[in-house]
Amino acid sequence: MNTQDEQNSQNDRRETADSADPHDAGGDDLHETVVAAFNLLGWQATFAAVAAELKSDITASDLYELYPNREALAEAWLARQIPEPMEAASVRSLFEKFMSALLDALDRRRDFSRAWLGALALDAPTSLEQLQQMQDDARLYFCTGLANLRDFIALPPPLMVADVVDELALVLSGVAASLLLAWQADRSHGAHRTRQQVESVACLLDALLLRRAEFADTSLLVHLHRMAALPHAQFVQPLVDLLLPSSRVQRLGNAPAMVDLLRRLLPPHDTAVP
Repeated sequence: MNTQDEQNSQNDRRETADSADPHDAGGDDLHETVVAAFNLLGWQATFAAVAAELKSDITASDLYELYPNREALAEAWLARQIPEPMEAASVRSLFEKFMSALLDALDRRRDFSRAWLGALALDAPTSLEQLQQMQDDARLYFCTGLANLRDFIALPPPLMVADVVDELALVLSGVAASLLLAWQADRSHGAHRTRQQVESVACLLDALLLRRAEFADTSLLVHLHRMAALPHAQFVQPLVDLLLPSSRVQRLGNAPAMVDLLRRLLPPHDTAVP
């Protein structure tokens, strides 16, 4: 299925969701209305209690027909928060728009969202791969955005954006999923720490993929690919050693993670052979 067919399929799903309400829930989106009720009553509330809270002619049977369980409701609701595929000016704006829409929704229904994502984290600590609708819609969003940026993306030769756009979209979707789980554990005001992480990830993705004049009209990924041929000890090890003295480590908020990140920046090489 090509990107246009996938876009049509996503639109069909959204239209079906819009018309799936067997009754008129006050003109509001049913997903949002039901999630708001769960957010008020608590994750463990029954659909019968939610139906009563809605004070409409929607019954528990109606809700069960649409949502087999709370998890299905949560996925349908959050998938609806994914923005329409866009023509972005950069990978950074593409990623930040996606994350901002989802984080704003999670913040709006904080209690419900934390309970749901907390339960997911116990089953799959590093991803939301079991949420197929979320994964499909997120992949379509990023595939479309990356395809629109193809003339500005630089990949190590002989790769072309068209060859790996699906894989790149899956990578961005996976990173986004990890940040959603990070939000669940974030107790900073307004999830400030997670939003900072989103900004940092978006900037790094932008530098990795997009051509920049300051990078000699190519991307950081291309430069890293070229440098992978260098002996590990001549590049990565000096950076790691720079952080290891205790006087410097104590000034870093998360020194072990930083050192580990640098160690993993390039694979170890004993010779200059790629």
